[in-house]
Amino acid sequence: TFAYYRAACFGTMAAVVVFTCGHDNFGMLWGVLYAVSGLLNLTIAPLVYLSTRGAGSYMLTNQAMGVVCTVLLGYPLWLWYQDHMAAKAVSARDRREAPLHEKEALLGV
Repeated sequence: TFAYYRAACFGTMAAVVVFTCGHDNFGMLWGVLYAVSGLLNLTIAPLVYLSTRGAGSYMLTNQAMGVVCTVLLGYPLWLWYQDHMAAKAVSARDRREAPLHEKEALLGV
């Protein structure tokens, strides 16, 4: 599963960066993402050591990966929540700034 996740992650990162931040920022953000992922790949050797020689089982490694996966899976939910709250703020601002006859139409009065 790690090999599939890693391949899917790099392909998905490119699509998300382009659609979220635009083509103008793609090069810089793609470089940052590769640098961060490269640094995180350096943690593989200590995880292998913990699972084979250090603790003698995969329990600690699985728990560490579970925490990382939980955080990564929660991130899209957090983005959705931020987008939802921004849309509510824009909607509330539009209701405040609309003329009286448009407010009545918005509120269904």
